[in-house]
Amino acid sequence: MNNITNSRFEGALQNKDINNALLELAKELKNEGVSKTMLLKVFDDYREKYSDNSESSEYNAILDVMDFISGYSSPHMKLYD
Repeated sequence: MNNITNSRFEGALQNKDINNALLELAKELKNEGVSKTMLLKVFDDYREKYSDNSESSEYNAILDVMDFISGYSSPHMKLYD
């Protein structure tokens, strides 16, 4: 992705409600035309960045939103069909 997306992602990670901020960012990027594959790659890159501390709220929030992107969630939470 680009620096703007990186800035938006970092901003979401600084939010008090990380899960909701990351979910909203994922929805925004999807609405901007980002494919499921690309969105998963962006989130996976950040997951890897935080993998040294797999107990962190950032790491867990990233994984939660990756579930919504990939469709590994209840039907009403899936971001892509």
